[in-house]
Amino acid sequence: MSAVADVIRAEVIPHIDDIGVTLGSVTAMDELAGSGFVTSGSIMVPCPWFPAAAELAARAVLPSSACRLSPLILLGASLRSSPWRQTNRARDP
Repeated sequence: MSAVADVIRAEVIPHIDDIGVTLGSVTAMDELAGSGFVTSGSIMVPCPWFPAAAELAARAVLPSSACRLSPLILLGASLRSSPWRQTNRARDP
């Protein structure tokens, strides 16, 4: 191997996005984080299963856990037909 190949190291960090959109997303994150396969994720705040996802996050951010979850706050819907409410107080014109 060349000196350059010895220096380059590839890593993959599995990340689960949009946790809370469905109960399945919360369950999958819980199982995958519990197995140690997934170490990061983002919770979609205005979604129906947000409370369950927030409970998962409360358990996941303990110092003994290697999993980190962050909120994904939607300030405005990108589509007028979006099924989730906006989290800001802006109104459509």
